Amino acid sequence: MPLFVHVAPATAVARIRRAGIKRGQWGVFCMPMLADYYTTHQWARELKRHGHRTMMAISFWLDDAEPVEVGRFFTPHKAMSASEAVKTLMETENRLGYQVVVRRAIGPREIRSVRSMPHVIGWRYYPEAHGRQSCMCDFCSRGNANRQRIKRFQDKRERLRRRQDT
Repeated sequence: MPLFVHVAPATAVARIRRAGIKRGQWGVFCMPMLADYYTTHQWARELKRHGHRTMMAISFWLDDAEPVEVGRFFTPHKAMSASEAVKTLMETENRLGYQVVVRRAIGPREIRSVRSMPHVIGWRYYPEAHGRQSCMCDFCSRGNANRQRIKRFQDKRERLRRRQDT
């Protein structure tokens, strides 16, 4: 029986302990507990972008034959059993951006532990975004608290670059 981890905001922990993990529109997003801590908890920083301060790791067991779907975000997922999902992720070279989706709710009796997580872990926007300039158009940067500051910095850097080119 593989152990899976669901990342949730600390404000939802009391409800999760009482009623379990609710099935969202697509299901329950999780990752198997792997030897690589960073990969297992990679979604924490992306979720923090949406305003949640403290994230918690909720661990639960799934039966080996439990049907799940596995894939990278924004790509079609493949249906397989929970044990096959763990094997697939262990054999994948670059696991960043992968997710496992369970198409049912997780009951409160299935939850094994609830742990706090470090404040800075994971990636923002997408795994390969580090070192790349983010898009500051009105659509992509909506809701970003530092939008104006970043936009001023990027404009200043662009003016300096043009000045050096001439």
